[in-house]
Amino acid sequence: MKADRAYLETVAGQLRAQGLAVTARLALGDPPGEILKTAEAEQCGLIAMTSHGHRLLGDIVYGSTINEVRHKSTIPVLLERIK
Repeated sequence: MKADRAYLETVAGQLRAQGLAVTARLALGDPPGEILKTAEAEQCGLIAMTSHGHRLLGDIVYGSTINEVRHKSTIPVLLERIK
């Protein structure tokens, strides 16, 4: 948790330095559920997520947080594939 929090604060700091308003939240539990719950509680206008581009087997092995979020969200979801 300490390493995760440090990573989030580092990235949030970089985004703030670019002039963006950023709030970082670290939650325990089911990732898709926590993302959706937090986005609604914070009244977010957009959920931005990155993907490694897993396909069927990767989704089965690693789960598919993105698929669950994009299918259940009433908030627009922006997906960016990373390499």
